Amino acid sequence: MWIYWNTPAFVPLPVVASGTWADVERPVLAAEQVDLQLLAVRFVDPGHPEEKLGPRYRVWFRNNGQQPVNAALQRGGLRRNDNRLVAGLPQAGVRVTSVEAGETQSVDLRLPADVYAMGRDATGNPAPFATLYALVDANRECPT
Repeated sequence: MWIYWNTPAFVPLPVVASGTWADVERPVLAAEQVDLQLLAVRFVDPGHPEEKLGPRYRVWFRNNGQQPVNAALQRGGLRRNDNRLVAGLPQAGVRVTSVEAGETQSVDLRLPADVYAMGRDATGNPAPFATLYALVDANRECPT
């Protein structure tokens, strides 16, 4: 039995190399209402501890509102070894100057190398973080 393929064979590529998200419907909002929605967080690369670079994540977010958001917004990530969000955690952030109405954007966040040794395992060796928090408008700069 012969199995053959017609060439060339075209296969659609994913939206982005490091993954995508399930389509989330954009909610209907009042004209003056602002709504920034976190859509997805994906792991991109593990970093290079020997070069003091932590892991990198890609974060997607969308402006669900009917007006552009022109405030300089902070997109942040915090990480921890338990489920508590406390001050002083290693973090990374990116400033975004504007997001048009209905626009989806993505940013990459590179965590500091400190996250590789945030805790200790059962034998006392350094252990990486276990929980990643991703925030949109982390400093509450977006007009409400």
